[in-house]
Amino acid sequence: GEAMKASTLVCVLLIAEIADVGQFSTEARSNSAQEFVTKAVMCNMFEIKASKLALEKSNNTEIKQFADMMVTDHSKTGDVLEETLKASSLDISVPGELDDKHYRKLKKLEEASVEDFDEEYLNAQL
Repeated sequence: GEAMKASTLVCVLLIAEIADVGQFSTEARSNSAQEFVTKAVMCNMFEIKASKLALEKSNNTEIKQFADMMVTDHSKTGDVLEETLKASSLDISVPGELDDKHYRKLKKLEEASVEDFDEEYLNAQL
């Protein structure tokens, strides 16, 4: 939705700003960009995995619609982030799997009962 579009735009602008700031050394820009990209990718990856899980586990139509939107929007965000990184001059590595914090959050969702899943999923969105 609109919030996701705004979030995507902010991500793209931040990456572009990090890549283009001339007053910082290349190393400082790279470190800041790496930290930002790692956080952005972790959040994005978690949202996609959690929302795919919601599509499987939830019985609530509104939750499923929201989850479907999250998968679509966060997949687009990931694509934009990847394209932006390729176009930048920064040497940034992109994590391929969830960190411990996001892995634990996903595991909690996987282990939630059908009755508790919707509430757990919505809480994980905050």
